[in-house]
Amino acid sequence: MPQTAYNNSDIHYTINGTGNALVLLHGFLESNAIYKPLTEELAKTHTVVAIDLPGHGQTGCFDNIHSMELMADVVHTVLEAEGISKAGFTGHSMGGYVALAFLRKYPEMVTHLMLLNSVANEDSPEKKANRDRGIKVVQQMPENFISMGVMNLFSEAHKESFATEIQTLKQEALKTPVEGVTAALAGMRDRPDSVTLLKNTNIKKHYIIGTEDPTIDVSAIIEQADEVGAGTTVVEGGHMSYLENKDETLQAMLSFFEN
Repeated sequence: MPQTAYNNSDIHYTINGTGNALVLLHGFLESNAIYKPLTEELAKTHTVVAIDLPGHGQTGCFDNIHSMELMADVVHTVLEAEGISKAGFTGHSMGGYVALAFLRKYPEMVTHLMLLNSVANEDSPEKKANRDRGIKVVQQMPENFISMGVMNLFSEAHKESFATEIQTLKQEALKTPVEGVTAALAGMRDRPDSVTLLKNTNIKKHYIIGTEDPTIDVSAIIEQADEVGAGTTVVEGGHMSYLENKDETLQAMLSFFEN
């Protein structure tokens, strides 16, 4: 796996294919490995860069709080190392927040932005409080927090049919160091609202939304997509559309990033 340095620490990522650059950003408790089932097809037409964000996968921790802006700077470091000046972005969940932070900091480098089970608004006060509670819980019972956190992202209808995949995700998520978990929770809690940012940019925008996503108010996000001038793909299932609806997600990505 290629790597480059940020603040004297290594950032790990994969790069495959040729063509216009496409950056894939994973979510909380994930790694760039979530995109492996999609990369082969995407790499037929694009240079696909999938990055392990700070505190996740093989990339280490950089601070007590991994702000979305810090993560965006890490992404920028990778693109600079690969000589990439413009790219389309897909961000799953937390990865979408990072993509939005990248758009805020480096707007001239972004051509397309897809929010995959993600949102542009900041956390509500209730959700911020839940992030704080999560920080306390994971410090005391990391295995319980991580195992339940992964399971609860799937729709009820898919928890049994995707039992093998859920177990694999849990095993990978349990490799995430506690400091990486808490730094990401704090960074997500503190992120700014990005609805106006997304509304005022002229790039191509798209949301993929799961009808039974337990973390997102689906109707509110459909309204948000309309407000910011983004397209939508609505699929059955929960928060893990890249697994629960792999084929539909891949087709939506291929169509969106086609030109």
